[in-house]
Amino acid sequence: MELQIDDCYWCEEKITRPNSTLLWIGQFESAVCLFHPANFDAIKMDATGETAYHQSMEEVYDIIVAEHHRQKAIRSKQKPRLVDDNVTVALPKNAQRTSKAVAEKILPKTGSLRRRIYDYWVGRGDYGATDDEAQAFLGIDGNTMRPTRGSLVDDGYLVDSGHTRKNENGNDCIVWIEREHAWAKGLFL
Repeated sequence: MELQIDDCYWCEEKITRPNSTLLWIGQFESAVCLFHPANFDAIKMDATGETAYHQSMEEVYDIIVAEHHRQKAIRSKQKPRLVDDNVTVALPKNAQRTSKAVAEKILPKTGSLRRRIYDYWVGRGDYGATDDEAQAFLGIDGNTMRPTRGSLVDDGYLVDSGHTRKNENGNDCIVWIEREHAWAKGLFL
């Protein structure tokens, strides 16, 4: 019987097992991974009291892919909006009549605005963009740009890359990336 050898995704310890039906065992003859998120809270830097086992990168990847498909199935029960679809314009209950007038004026154009903003992010590829970068390049006011980008995030076209970039004021801003580029980079957000 040949021994399977790998590295634990969480603690990076060498792990082994004789076949795929058994748990991975670490160098110290333990199947429990002390750095697994269920077992160790990295924010509090303390044990959670839960028990979690070693996992290979392949097993973690399979879990992430399965979760993505589960979330996709949940979203598919709702009718997906296309990039070019006109979307509703969000207004607070106490919106002024001038705000309502602007919302009525822009509503028929939201589909073309969404397309323009989405195409910008597609063109940015793996580098992505912050809201400020998109506003500056496209010449769109932030009060229009952010909600429109938000609707593209809600519909799954754009995702948080997990990275930030500083704006002109030195503040960290989320770098958004087009979903297909995120998948190509291995981001499963």
